[in-house]
Amino acid sequence: MTPSYASLRRWCRRLHYWFGIGLALPILLIAVTGCVLTFGRELDSILCPDLYRVAGPEQTVSAQKILETASELSPAPIIGLQVPDGVLPVWIVSQGTGKGENMGVQEESFFDPSTGKLLGRRLTAEAPIRFVHRLHNAFLLGADGRQVVGLVGLVMAGMILTGLVVWWRPAQGVRRSFLPRWGRGTRLLLDLHTATSLWPFVVIVVLTVTGITMEFPQATRAILGQTGESHGMGRPTRLPSAPTAISADLAMAIAQDTAPEEQLVSLALPSGNHRHWRVVLRPRHGPWRERHQVMVDAESGEIHAEAAATGGMAAAYLALQHALHSGAVFGRLGRVVVLVTGLCLAFLTISGLLVWAKRQMRQSRDATECDCTQDLSAENT
Repeated sequence: MTPSYASLRRWCRRLHYWFGIGLALPILLIAVTGCVLTFGRELDSILCPDLYRVAGPEQTVSAQKILETASELSPAPIIGLQVPDGVLPVWIVSQGTGKGENMGVQEESFFDPSTGKLLGRRLTAEAPIRFVHRLHNAFLLGADGRQVVGLVGLVMAGMILTGLVVWWRPAQGVRRSFLPRWGRGTRLLLDLHTATSLWPFVVIVVLTVTGITMEFPQATRAILGQTGESHGMGRPTRLPSAPTAISADLAMAIAQDTAPEEQLVSLALPSGNHRHWRVVLRPRHGPWRERHQVMVDAESGEIHAEAAATGGMAAAYLALQHALHSGAVFGRLGRVVVLVTGLCLAFLTISGLLVWAKRQMRQSRDATECDCTQDLSAENT
């Protein structure tokens, strides 16, 4: 190892320690909440069972009827309608202003697809899993919190780079770092810390990069040269008093015909100058593909446009970054990998703090022993 590289390693070790100590709590919070959100929809159904307890598996009530019922229950504009699936087997109508964090969703209504019965309503902010989501994305600080989380992500990227420099010692080989040596105390803790960072290293990098780009969406789109608008659920609007020629159910059927192998996900209403239903579909299999959006003209039933990732790798990344971050791009297995990686990040934070604390205690003890030795020498003299 050259003297210059040895000096670089010493500086990187210091930076790595101080980055980790200074941001231990935020990183631990992000890791733990990320683990929870990996299976957030499943947890929501467990924590709020009354909202998802349906009378039967049959879907006999139309989407149009659900939208009409939701409009009667609340005058708030409708942001979107989520289609029942295997995890959440109910119609979910989101209503709100469409402004602010999370598209301003203020209230959700849950309907039994077999009877049309209202199972319950809740403010979105009161949903337990939504609380965890805001904690993970913004530390409960609103829009400004997202910038803070993004900055933490940038520091994590610095920790990854400095950790690599500290770990890389070509003269001693690298393969043995993947398996900890069964020692004692700080040595074992360091080996476990190193191995835990190396096995899921690629996943940690992906989570860090996608986390940063999602927290700084405008800067990311500018850097990637993607200046067009992203496709969301649609603008909030009230259900027209006069029914459109194409109902919600017919619009979903038309969209389904364009991709029979895909599964319906959600629906947004026609609004303003955009007189079309926006239907979102996703692959039933083949998780590498992003969600697919079809705009169906509300009067003629013609396909207005099919919004998918276009524009090369940059646009494809923007379409897939959330699925990459959650692991959904690899299906259930991918989400399990992300869950395990989140636990590894939590362990890395705790083990790093323990190593630092042990070294501080040892240095303090050595300093005390040195002072005692000097005092004894002075007395003997």
